[in-house]
Amino acid sequence: MEATGPYFYYLHEKLTEKGYKVTIINPLHLSEILGKKTGKVDAQRLLVYMTGVVKGLYIPTGEIRELTRYRESLMRKITQVKNKIRKFLEIGYKIEPFDKRGMLLEKLSRGEGLSEEEKDELKEKLGRNLNDAEKLALKQLVELLKSLEAMVKEVEDMIVSKIPQPVVELSKIPGVGLISAATIYAEFGDVSRFSSSKAARAYAGFAPRTKQSGESESHSGMIRGNKYLRRAFFLVARRSECFKEYYDRLVSRWKRLST
Repeated sequence: MEATGPYFYYLHEKLTEKGYKVTIINPLHLSEILGKKTGKVDAQRLLVYMTGVVKGLYIPTGEIRELTRYRESLMRKITQVKNKIRKFLEIGYKIEPFDKRGMLLEKLSRGEGLSEEEKDELKEKLGRNLNDAEKLALKQLVELLKSLEAMVKEVEDMIVSKIPQPVVELSKIPGVGLISAATIYAEFGDVSRFSSSKAARAYAGFAPRTKQSGESESHSGMIRGNKYLRRAFFLVARRSECFKEYYDRLVSRWKRLST
């Protein structure tokens, strides 16, 4: 059957449960070969598949991928909320709200006054006071942030409760935590489906985009690949000791150039 948005998943799952061998085909691949869609062409598509010209899609199974992707969507929302909070506090107080002074954000969001020690610490950074509308928005944003963080914690607890042994082994690699390991495991799925390590790299988005014309060959950027895998590997690299120093050096260089 053709991949039709999210609608084929349920039918594929139920037919597979009943013992049928179901193959999902990307309609874009067929359109490239057969052109426009007609009833006659639909019949030809079956023949194209049977002759092996078009291969079926890999359909992942299990709950871990659903959970890790849901967690990633929550993390994106947390980033959005934090950016809005930063906008309020950097304009009103000219401070970075998510530093080691964790209680400061709480006090500011509730409209509480600062202690003399805190005032002395921030006297050079304090700007105008937020008005009532801004204080209300900030208070609600902080509450939303807490709620999202609690949701992430609940999702992570469920992920940890369902991880198989290969994820545990993967997490033993320096810099790879359980959540990152679960994401990598869930997104790669059955690695035997890749014909080579190069194909696996391309799927993860770590293969150069190659343009070739005659004898000339050039590389421009990277293949997009799986965005969840790319982010997971990026976070792992940031935590890894061998990459962290290089990353911090690039960040410091960017800050110097931007000031």
